Parts: sequence; structure tokens; C-alpha cells
Amino acid sequence: MKTNFIKTKYGNFAVKNFSASPSSKKGIIFFSGLGVNSAIYDYFNLANNIKNECANLNIICADMLNCGLSSKSSNQNRNINQISTELNRLCNELQLEKLIIVCHSFSAIYLLNIINNPQSFISNYQINGLVTIDPTNPQFMLENSYIFNEMLSEEIKNKELVQNGKSPDIRLDDVNPLLPDKLKKDCLSLYRSLSGNDQLIAEITNAKDSINKVASLTVPNALPTLCFISTLNSDEYTENNPYFNKNKLSMEVKLNGHHYLHWLFPEVISRNITEFSLNLLENN
Repeated sequence: MKTNFIKTKYGNFAVKNFSASPSSKKGIIFFSGLGVNSAIYDYFNLANNIKNECANLNIICADMLNCGLSSKSSNQNRNINQISTELNRLCNELQLEKLIIVCHSFSAIYLLNIINNPQSFISNYQINGLVTIDPTNPQFMLENSYIFNEMLSEEIKNKELVQNGKSPDIRLDDVNPLLPDKLKKDCLSLYRSLSGNDQLIAEITNAKDSINKVASLTVPNALPTLCFISTLNSDEYTENNPYFNKNKLSMEVKLNGHHYLHWLFPEVISRNITEFSLNLLENN
């Protein structure tokens, strides 16, 4: 699977443009959540579905630094400000004027930070819409921060396995089940090679502080949002969903499934993202 690399002073981002439109200055970019996951593998099927209806848009999957096929970051500080800065730099380097940003899980935290602090992030692009797939709810995570402790213990264990020449255990439910067999095998091998790395451990260690920074933030009402919530975690959003607002173009969609909704409902989610994006990018 051919990917390209965008070089920045922070590191080299692996990106795959599923529907390259050189003449277009508009696009949809996908980011994965906390961990070693690759957006290129995670959203492979979704991006292929969307490109058929969005031929005039750039459909881009980008691996965050220290994740997937991207390089490690040159900065050892894995806090919210540093990671947000890296993602903003990548979006600038894409040379696109209008973007729909799609986030899964914890990456939504970083975009919530960028969107609410425009004075801190110089941007040559405009975020026209935000799509979140079972995003991390800050208030819920503050009340259940033990989850981060469990993740940290797991990654420290994986690091010890690697140091002892053993292969970390990767749960198959963390690998996109819709991938072709060859790509699924490559993805599993990649995740094993990245598990337990120091920068991932540092990001998890700082996760609670990252949550605290955005705990009181919500997406501004002027920004259209499309939020997919799983029934598994829907109770977290009963009283407050910081990723859904009063914008007349915003939508909240609840789907009966687990955390990786884009693997369970690729057709439903891709269709909704397509309609949402075309309405915001091609009709404006």
C-alpha cells in the first residue's frame, strides 16, 4: 500500500490520499485515537467508500507521530500542547484551504484544544466541520481516570516484553477486521513493533492532564459537527456532549455497537460523512 510522507521539524507524517485532487483546495482528513493505531489502516474502508462520492475532495488518512507508519516525534514532551502543535503543523503542510476533520476517540481531545485556541495555532486552513466517532468525553474520563492507569500498566508490560525479546500481545479487536488479509497481517505486525514505546507511555502518562486542559471546552456553535456515539458509551453523553452543538447543520447519531463504530457501520458512517462534507465544502 503506497503512502507518502510529509516532513516537518517534529517528524515525518505518513499520509495516504485516497482521492487525490491536485486542483482542489478542500479535503477530509482522518485521525485515529490514543495508542499506536494507524489512521491509514483504521479508516481504509471508510476512505475508499467516501472517495467514490467525493471525487473533487482530497480524502486523507494521516498517522499521528509515534503511531502507525509515521516516524517518532523529535519532541519527547507528549502533552496536549505539543501534540496539538504537531497536528496543526501537518494540516498546514497539506496546503488545503478548507478541511473537514474526522477524529476517533482520544484524538478528538487534541482537535477540541486546537479549535478553542486559535490564537495559539497559526493556521493557513479553515476547519469547516468536525466529525467525531465515539470521541473521548472529558468529564467522564476525569471521573474514571483509572482507565488511563490500566492502559499505562499494559504498555509498561509491553515494553518489558520487547526488552526481553518477546512480542507484545495485540488484541485482534484493535485491528480493522475489514482490511484485506495482506493488509491485516501488515497492520498486526506494525502494532506489535510499536507497542510499549516510550513516547506512547509518555502520552498516556500525560493523558489526565490533557483531559483537564479541555474539561470545560465545547465545540463553538458556529462550527457544524457530526458526532457518532456508540450505545456502549452513550450514557457518557446523556447530560453533556462537548462535540455536538446548536448549529443547524450539526447532527448526533447513535449507533448500536462498540468503540470502533467505523468498522461496524462503514456504509452508514461513510454516507453521513459524505453528505455532511459535500454540504459544507462543495456547496459553500
